[in-house]
Amino acid sequence: MRLDSASPVDWDRDARMALTISELRSGAALAIEHAGPTSGTITTSRGIARVLENPRLPDIHPEAVWTTPVGAKLFGPTGLPVTAEADKGAMGDCYAIAAFGSMTMREANARQLGGLFEETAQHYVVHLPGDSVAVTKDLPFLDGHPAFASQGWRPGSTQGIWSGVLEKALAAREPEGYQSLVGGQARYVYDILGGTTSLPRPSGSTPIDDVRAALAQGLPVSVGIQPYESVARPGLPVIRMSVGQENILKATGLVGNHYYAVDRIEPRSYGMRKGLDTVVLRNPVNGTQPKEGLLADEFNAVVTDTDSPLGYGDYMRTGIGREALLSPAFKPPETAEARAAAAARDTFGTGA
Repeated sequence: MRLDSASPVDWDRDARMALTISELRSGAALAIEHAGPTSGTITTSRGIARVLENPRLPDIHPEAVWTTPVGAKLFGPTGLPVTAEADKGAMGDCYAIAAFGSMTMREANARQLGGLFEETAQHYVVHLPGDSVAVTKDLPFLDGHPAFASQGWRPGSTQGIWSGVLEKALAAREPEGYQSLVGGQARYVYDILGGTTSLPRPSGSTPIDDVRAALAQGLPVSVGIQPYESVARPGLPVIRMSVGQENILKATGLVGNHYYAVDRIEPRSYGMRKGLDTVVLRNPVNGTQPKEGLLADEFNAVVTDTDSPLGYGDYMRTGIGREALLSPAFKPPETAEARAAAAARDTFGTGA
C-alpha cells in the first residue's frame, strides 16, 4: 500500500513506516517491510547483523559525495549521545532529528539510545529491535562536511556522528533510501527505535496534556507545529494558518510546518503571566531555541502533533475555536477590516 500527499510532512510518504488512523484506532497492525538492498551479514557481539548498502541519496541533493569522516567517533567526550549532536542537515526530516534529540535530554534515555550502537573495524551497527543492521562508515558530504544529520561535524571536531549514522541506517532499510525519510512524524521514529506501535492519546486531551504525561514518565517527546498551509489528509480541504497562530510564531520565533524536541516545562520568570508554566522547545536545525517557552494557550494553539513512546495526539483537524483560548496579545485585531481579512483566509480546523 502506498500513501501519497501534496503535503508529505503531514502524511508520511512511505506507508511501510506508518499505520493509518483507522487501523490504529481499531488496534490492527500493518505489516512493516524493510527491503533495502543488503550485501551479506556480519557477526557482532549481539549476533548476526544485516549489512546494508549505501542508501539512495535524496532528490534534493543527489550530488552529495560519500566520504569517510576521518577521525570521527560515534559519541563525543561523554561517551553518550548528546542533544547538540542531533543536528538537521539539508533534508526535510526534521521530525526524525527532533526525535533523536529528544531521546538525549535525560540520561536514562540517552543511555538507552546509545546502547543501540556498536562499532566494528569496517561498520557501524545499529541494533534496532528485531533487526540489527550494519552500514559502512562513510556519510554523504557536501562542502567538506556531512550533508544531512551530523552536519555540524568538522575535521578535528569532538562531536559524535551517531545521528548521521542512525539516519543512514534508517534510510538504508528502505528501497528509496534517504528519500523515504523526507516528510513524516516523530512517532514513527520512536516506534522503530523502541519496537512498538504508537496509539492515539485519550480523546479530550490537549497538546500540553500529552507533553506533561510523557515528561512525567521520563519519556522523550516531540511536537509538530501547524503548517502555514497544508492538506491534513489526501482529499481534504486546504488548512491555512490563522492570524492568531501567525502572531504566536512571530512573537516566539517558531517555524511552521516543522518539528521540535520538547526540552522541559518550566514557569515563566517575568511579566504579568509570571509563574505560569511554559513549554521549552529545541529546534533540530543548529540546535537553536525559540525566543522563549510557550504558555499553555499558545502551545495548544499552534501544535498539531504530539509524539512520544507514550502515544500520539493528532490535532490538525481539532482547531475550531482554539483562538478563543489565546491571551489578548495574540488575538486578531478587533477591527472590521482585520476581521474581513481573517475570515477570507482563516480556514483552520475546517473540513469533514
